Amino acid sequence: MSGALQKTLEFLAAVCLYVFLFYSIFAVYYTSPLVRGTSLVPLNVSHLATHLIFMVTDGMRADKLFGSQLKYTPFIRNILLNKGAWGLSHTRVPTESRPGHIAMLGGFYEDVASITKGWQANAVEFDSILNRSQRAWAWGTHEVVQAFGLNTVNLVMAKSSPSELSDLVKHSISDIDRWTVDQFLAELYNKETGFLATSPISTDQSSTLRKGHVAFLHLDAADLVGHAFKPNSNQYVELLRHLDGLVEEVVREVKKASEGLNVTVAFILTADHGMTDWGSHGAGSIHETVTPLLVWGEGLSGPKLLPDTEIGQPVPTDKYGLPPHIEGRVRRDIQQADLCPLMASLIGVPIPVNSVGRVPLALLNVSDSVKVKLVRANCLQLLSQLRLKREEKLRSHFKFFFKEFPLLNEQDTRRRLKEAEKLESSRAYPQSIVEYERLTELILAALNYYHTYDRQFLGVCIGITFALWSLAILSTLRGSILSETPECSRPLHIFRFVATGIVCFCGLLVLSLASLCPPSHTLCQLVPLVLALYLLWSPSLRRLLSTKHDSEFPRVTSRPSQDGTIHCSSFAIGLLRSVSSLCVLELLIWGFHYRPLLSAACLVVALWPLLDPSFGHGLTRVRCLWSFACLLLAVFPLLPVIGSFFQPFLAGFSGLVISAIGVLCSHWLSSSSACILPKYRPIHPSATDFRFGCIYGILAALASCAVLLVRSSIELPSVISLSIQLFSWSTLALPLVLFLRVPPRLGFRIFGSFSACVIPFILLSTGYEVIFLCVFLLVGLLWIRLEASSMKMNELWFINTRPHAAGHNEQPDDTKDALNFRNFRQSLFFIFLLVLSFFGTGNIASVNSFDPRSTYCFITLLKPAVMAVFLMLKILIPMLCLGVIYGAMQLASLHSLSNHSTAFRETGTQITQTALCVIMSNFIAVHFFVWLRDEGSWLDIGTSISHYVIAMGIGLVSFLFSSLGRKILCLNISEPCVNDRNGVRKYM
Repeated sequence: MSGALQKTLEFLAAVCLYVFLFYSIFAVYYTSPLVRGTSLVPLNVSHLATHLIFMVTDGMRADKLFGSQLKYTPFIRNILLNKGAWGLSHTRVPTESRPGHIAMLGGFYEDVASITKGWQANAVEFDSILNRSQRAWAWGTHEVVQAFGLNTVNLVMAKSSPSELSDLVKHSISDIDRWTVDQFLAELYNKETGFLATSPISTDQSSTLRKGHVAFLHLDAADLVGHAFKPNSNQYVELLRHLDGLVEEVVREVKKASEGLNVTVAFILTADHGMTDWGSHGAGSIHETVTPLLVWGEGLSGPKLLPDTEIGQPVPTDKYGLPPHIEGRVRRDIQQADLCPLMASLIGVPIPVNSVGRVPLALLNVSDSVKVKLVRANCLQLLSQLRLKREEKLRSHFKFFFKEFPLLNEQDTRRRLKEAEKLESSRAYPQSIVEYERLTELILAALNYYHTYDRQFLGVCIGITFALWSLAILSTLRGSILSETPECSRPLHIFRFVATGIVCFCGLLVLSLASLCPPSHTLCQLVPLVLALYLLWSPSLRRLLSTKHDSEFPRVTSRPSQDGTIHCSSFAIGLLRSVSSLCVLELLIWGFHYRPLLSAACLVVALWPLLDPSFGHGLTRVRCLWSFACLLLAVFPLLPVIGSFFQPFLAGFSGLVISAIGVLCSHWLSSSSACILPKYRPIHPSATDFRFGCIYGILAALASCAVLLVRSSIELPSVISLSIQLFSWSTLALPLVLFLRVPPRLGFRIFGSFSACVIPFILLSTGYEVIFLCVFLLVGLLWIRLEASSMKMNELWFINTRPHAAGHNEQPDDTKDALNFRNFRQSLFFIFLLVLSFFGTGNIASVNSFDPRSTYCFITLLKPAVMAVFLMLKILIPMLCLGVIYGAMQLASLHSLSNHSTAFRETGTQITQTALCVIMSNFIAVHFFVWLRDEGSWLDIGTSISHYVIAMGIGLVSFLFSSLGRKILCLNISEPCVNDRNGVRKYM
């Protein structure tokens, strides 16, 4: 196989491996908990109500509806005191509309498998109360009612409210609820096909046990008002009054329309989620996860009175802001998914097959004999899911290795069922109910056990894949040092054949169960086996194992050798450097969750000159300045994230300071004496160079003044505002045009690229970001200087960056220098600075809460698409600067080590450091793979996935940024040049 073809295949294999490792999280974590194929379990009781009206006040807070002694809701208060049962419904995160309604009507919580298809659309089919009923109606917002109106034929009539009713500027706060109630009332008086119309039961409906009419009223005004005006506003109080009037109207009209008809009606009033004081929901705070519950009507219990001995005593409020009773009526709490079996019990239909809720017997006004039948049907419905789930796992695993749920096997299930049925037949109903409920608890625990049964094993397979991939990269780097592939020794030969046999046997076992397992599970098990075979027969690993060679990692000396590396016999120093590197990586990993730990990583890096004598050898002052700069960098992760920090004066003032610093740097570069570098033509500075620096400084100063004007004034004259916007938009292009005229010298190219990035960054800043960027760039410049410690200052900053400046005639043998601690250190510092460039001023949450005021220099209208572009630009600017730093560091480091052409060494160093970055990113990614979340708010789940994706992309980013940095440094558009009197070319 030719070398080019082999490299192409290796590249394609790496890409496929990247795709697989990213996709694996959806195979391991984000799988649907729904059990398909379960059969319906009849309740064996007659219906308690023929009609059910289910009203959901979207986003209603329990303490607002039941608080203040219900003075704003007199009708609801009357129901609570005289007719119904009140309490709280406890939700799960994410506290959003769709998962909340599915929990109430479908009986199960958010299906995380829908994350692969989008949160807003219903990505999975499921059974619900609306499907079980004979007829059902649903009115409300589109994203809610359409989730239950899909894939049904003439059973569920779903109608969405007009979208313009959600605009509270054009409509009153109660218009959207008014529309829903009007739609219900229209169906209520439709005598032919309406809510109270008699519907003959067809043979098909009888066979599927369909009964009852269900009306689902989604009242969205509370959510809209809470978002727009907050729950503590006067508008929210006014909403409560409107809600009370609408509920009274619904009850009155139902009572009026049902007179003389053989119908019984039950009412349920609740909410899908709560809301915070600042008008948000989705997470797990108390006010988000607790919703009001009020039930009354046929089949439902009335108020539960407080014992006489407790009446008159002080009534404290609990953590939910509510008392345990209101005027002697005791509160009763349930789980949100329990509403599904409650509604099924009321209309007498089987509990939806995917439900994991439990019948809240305390809310039903039935005899103990009926309660036993209901709880028994609930238990058998859950047991049906468990048996299918257990059978599915048993089929896809070898029976010898299969481990049942330790607290409940099939024999225990039969014994417990038999005992409960025996108590039921002997009319010991309370004891029978207790036994059924105990069995139900164990069934729910077993369902979760089997749902996550393969997670640990598949996670180990993914971890092994990361480890083998890293080993393959390492063996390729280290094995390439040796020119020949020696013959295997006999023990190594035997080991390779035995290991190959074991791997092939394991592969056959996996393939034998492939037809019974999901394809993704089979793939997760086969990939590490394929990697193991590749390593066993890889020439690189054979050379690595068969040949003794020295490594720079275990041995370090205190004196630098001729090539700039350090060889030391002190094992302690080598161990200390290794431990320090591991500490930096771990602190960076944990810093994703706790930003202050990034400050600790900065402290370790600040002490690096003490741990690594080769780092900036002989540059004592620069090493001290490095430590000081890293300590300054450690301050920023301790500050509030930018999304919650607004100090325009700080942004403008720091911009003025950085413009002055830029002019001084340009003056120093321009006034430095010319130097003649080996293997390059002489390069002399020009007065034009300083002019570029002055122009950049003026632009930065003007940008700072624009920030101060726009951020500090509420309104500006239109002429000034338009001038600022024209200037701001021009700064996106003008510095780039000027950069193309910058001389091809390292110092000037770095200065020009930094200036082109800093100017728009100043215009997008609202706080301390400019100071952070200034310190960040200082650390980067010191890094370049310390990595090129053998070069003089003028030699370093006047390196010619043109791609044709060096000859390509000879290729030095630098492969022997590929895997050394210098490359490892540079890769580690790149990852350190890359993480700091993003998390130094914010986090994932601060990106989601992007402050629109940061774009006011460019645009004052609310245009999310344009603002998103500026957000990405602001995030990428520090990373682009890091790319230039990384490319310049590699170039300077190689110039300091060799007197030969650096073209081939640059390519080799880039590949080596990219490979080392991939190995370290694999180490980071394994952590985030273990920390992936499939429970919690969408932000929690999305953040965990984002962290994993960021970790996976570090290796790719290192290659792209180093390539981009070198392209920027080498960018050449026939710069003007003249010859001086000595015939030396001088670049303008």
